[in-house]
Amino acid sequence: MSEEIDAERLRAALQTVADACRTGASTNIIFGLALGYQSCIIPTIVLAVVIFVSFSLANMYGIACAALGMLGTLATGARSIGYLRARMALSLSTSSLKARQACKPSGSPCANTMPLSACQ
Repeated sequence: MSEEIDAERLRAALQTVADACRTGASTNIIFGLALGYQSCIIPTIVLAVVIFVSFSLANMYGIACAALGMLGTLATGARSIGYLRARMALSLSTSSLKARQACKPSGSPCANTMPLSACQ
């Protein structure tokens, strides 16, 4: 369910970037950067609030403890991103293999090695 919601959100974002392409390359670059920066707004605000609260409670020691707490979650975040990338690569390679097999009969010795451009 969440994959469908994310896919719809991604399609909408990509459509707005594609619409920005119609006015020129520079508009497309600026719009793409602005769209990427939108994902940084909430983490930046949360980080600023954490730094302010930790400093007001325990001065520099509070900031050090908050930084260590955030670093403690880094491994989990990196691991989940690696898993998602591997899953996406597997999904892409599977769909590419299906497209190649649909293009060439499966009895052919080069059915899995033929480039997709030959199918078109």
